[in-house]
Amino acid sequence: MEKYRKKVNEIFSWSDNQCPYYNKCRNGIKYGNKPINEKFLYDRARIGELYGNDNTIPNIVIVGIEGFSDEKIVKDVISPSLDANNSHYNGVKYTLSYLLADFMNKDKPAPKITNSSVDWIQDALKRYCLCNLYKCAFVPEDEPQRTRGLCHSQAMQENCINLLVSEIKALEPDIVVIQAATTKRNFTQSMKNVILNEFNLKEIKSGDDGITCLYNGKIFEKQMLLIQTRHGSDRKFKSHSYIEEILNPILDKAIELINEK
Repeated sequence: MEKYRKKVNEIFSWSDNQCPYYNKCRNGIKYGNKPINEKFLYDRARIGELYGNDNTIPNIVIVGIEGFSDEKIVKDVISPSLDANNSHYNGVKYTLSYLLADFMNKDKPAPKITNSSVDWIQDALKRYCLCNLYKCAFVPEDEPQRTRGLCHSQAMQENCINLLVSEIKALEPDIVVIQAATTKRNFTQSMKNVILNEFNLKEIKSGDDGITCLYNGKIFEKQMLLIQTRHGSDRKFKSHSYIEEILNPILDKAIELINEK
């Protein structure tokens, strides 16, 4: 973990400890005429303590929309939570445990999104990284606890994606899962194109929902897969039909490709 922690922290090592895009991103945030406040600044990858420690287990990076913590300004890499319980994190747990089950000699989870997913989820959570698409979060001044439906400025869409690409390069994953993809408001086509072009990703399998899909590409001359899914808070993510008929076949194909390496 320490090798990756150092590489990720270097991405956020700005001379004045402020992202060079901060002012432009903040100025583009609009909640009507309401003044805005910073809720969370300079998010960076949360790296599991066992990430990259076992070359028989694929390195997996899961990408959400935006993160929060008790500290407003992130100054160092931390590990992902082992006990978070919310709709997005439960989707993370299901996807992660499904992808890792065969490699950890465990049974795959039942097609149901729950807090625990499987009894070995704690071990799985130590072996992945959690990143977010947007590195800062801004809220209306009169809604300091707001966490849903946050505004992302055009500048954030243009600049945060480049920071994410840098994180992916630092983490050198076998699989990237983007769970920010329920709406084009969160994960725009232009943002997606940056990732597809950077890693020469080609679509090889897609679900009938028009969102969930699998791409195959390269990172530093090794195979890298990208899986796009619905966000865990999407009500369809929790449906048996989505999991069984759309999500699982995509995950199965990714597992097959990893085994073929």
